[in-house]
Amino acid sequence: MTLDLREAVVLVDGPNLYHQEFHSGTRFGYHGVRKWARECGYDVVRAAYFTRPTPTTGHVNIRPLLDFLSRQGWSVIRCNEVASFILDEAREAAENYRDVILISGSAPEAVAAAAVKRHGRKFVVASTLDHLRPELRDAADEVIDLRNTGLLEPFERTPRRSA
Repeated sequence: MTLDLREAVVLVDGPNLYHQEFHSGTRFGYHGVRKWARECGYDVVRAAYFTRPTPTTGHVNIRPLLDFLSRQGWSVIRCNEVASFILDEAREAAENYRDVILISGSAPEAVAAAAVKRHGRKFVVASTLDHLRPELRDAADEVIDLRNTGLLEPFERTPRRSA
């Protein structure tokens, strides 16, 4: 049986996802995103990770993650205003007849949902539900709890030693 897949763009709000990971004691499995999306009926034609220009989040160096994502074919976009760049990417995806899967929980990205829906495309949000802002939940066509995807892996962070 052939599965009819819809083309989709996956957009990850890096700082928001890091916050979700940190507070839930998990690590996101980027390596499994394409397989998970296919199981959900999507063919990922582009995957983009948005982060701020500094390659650290708090006290954690994310350069190894950014290098890994680049090697795996992800676009890594460094920007000061993550939500506005996500909006631009979502608009472009919708204009090119693609659905958008946003991995985030941030309220400002509800504007991206409206832009995608104006083009008649589907806007899916994947987030841990306790970190999903109501504005984004209401704007989405579908909400997926990341805890039910197999993409979150338990991860114990070791406390930093003080000098």
